Amino acid sequence: RLLRAPQKKVAAEQLRLEKVDIVASEKLARQQRKEAQLQFQKQDIKERSASIKASHAKRVQHMQETKQAREDRLQLMKRVQRQAFLTSAKDILAQRLREDESRKQTALLSRQNRTPTRALSPMSSIP
Repeated sequence: RLLRAPQKKVAAEQLRLEKVDIVASEKLARQQRKEAQLQFQKQDIKERSASIKASHAKRVQHMQETKQAREDRLQLMKRVQRQAFLTSAKDILAQRLREDESRKQTALLSRQNRTPTRALSPMSSIP
């Protein structure tokens, strides 16, 4: 009996040490899983952030291109309207010039037809 007691104590101590070892290794495994999970979440957040930034940059670029295209169309429309106005104004001025020329010609012909040869003498202008 006396011989078994120290063996039992040694065996019990060994068993206790194995349990402590098992508990410690489980604790370490849980800690490693937590760290791996956190690392995965950090990586996921980085990837999502990069994706959001890229999407935002793409959206901003598209908005700028759309805005530029709209401004280009507006400038073109203004240019076309200005050109149409100028063309219209030129046409109106040309028409007025033609009308003025026509009136001058008519007035000239009318004067020539009304004026007898006596009007050319200086005495005919005196009443």
